[in-house]
Amino acid sequence: MDYQVRVVIFSTYCRDKITGKNIVHSHITNMDEIPLTFDIPLTHTVEKKGTSMVAICTTGHEKLSFTVVLGCHGNGQKLPPMVIFKRKTLPKEAFPARVVVKANQKGWMDEEKMKEGLREVAFAKASINVEAEPVGKSDSDDEEEELGILDIEIAQLFNSDTEDENFDGFVAEE
Repeated sequence: MDYQVRVVIFSTYCRDKITGKNIVHSHITNMDEIPLTFDIPLTHTVEKKGTSMVAICTTGHEKLSFTVVLGCHGNGQKLPPMVIFKRKTLPKEAFPARVVVKANQKGWMDEEKMKEGLREVAFAKASINVEAEPVGKSDSDDEEEELGILDIEIAQLFNSDTEDENFDGFVAEE
């Protein structure tokens, strides 16, 4: 089976599930993240022929990085970008109002930043009412946490029905 047939099968399967579970297109979100650096040193220089030394100017921030998260809803609505800086606290600067700015020690999207991003960006744009988690709660708590209303609803939406009789899977077994 070639990829075009697989795309049609996958699209039909998704469309049927979305219709069957009455999911609104504005509640379908696609997000992706890309790591970036503040200073990208060039690999080529321009200098007079025969020069033995070539000075390369950089800002000294080659290792400072950040992550940009972009997303959109199934109805085509673009989400505000989220920028995650690699630092413990947010810079004390003014940022554009349409950009969500976060700080993370590793500078990338983790579970906590994903929840914050979904809550502040995706769910807000889709008009999904979500209560924030209690302040001071940490991943290091050994006690078992209760599922919130949102977690239960998401779990119900994503219950897998891939065991349907007419579903062959998305990837051919070699």
